[in-house]
Amino acid sequence: MKTLPKYFFISFLFTLAACQTTKITTGYYDLQGKTEKELNQSIKKLGPMNGHAFAAAEIKFNPLTFDVNATPFFCKMEKVKLQVIAKITLPRWPQQSGASASLKKGFKNMQTYAKWHEKQHVKIAEASAQAMEKGLLSIPAQQTCPLLKTKIKSYMKKSMALHEKIQKKFDSDEQKRLKALFKQS
Repeated sequence: MKTLPKYFFISFLFTLAACQTTKITTGYYDLQGKTEKELNQSIKKLGPMNGHAFAAAEIKFNPLTFDVNATPFFCKMEKVKLQVIAKITLPRWPQQSGASASLKKGFKNMQTYAKWHEKQHVKIAEASAQAMEKGLLSIPAQQTCPLLKTKIKSYMKKSMALHEKIQKKFDSDEQKRLKALFKQS
């Protein structure tokens, strides 16, 4: 069995559904202010995505193993192992003294929700990875490894687009759900 070098697939960003291969790091940015307006200004200045988000999960997909069975007659994917690498960015508010109790409670609730929300993005990536691995292994044997590489690139381009679509739908559904909850309040 011939193992292709890692650089062969380095352009692919992959993930693996098995939680033990998921690597999550959490970083924080510190909010400043004592009012809702000041906190919002701080988010715009310091928050992820150039201040357009309260919290964020940057997800990358790392290939761990790509083994192919290459013979003079065919080339077939034999083993695929992918890893989710997630960097979650969350807010902290270390200087809360002087702020109202309701603002402190609201921030704590939003911070708790943000942690949950970003972890859901990681779970979506893990599920997508499982589908990607199965899909890669189901690509039929090709006459040559360059042909297999072409099939893999095409499959991964479609898979990554689907993954992004699922992530965006989750965000959209959550925005609708939160708007409905706030209307009830």
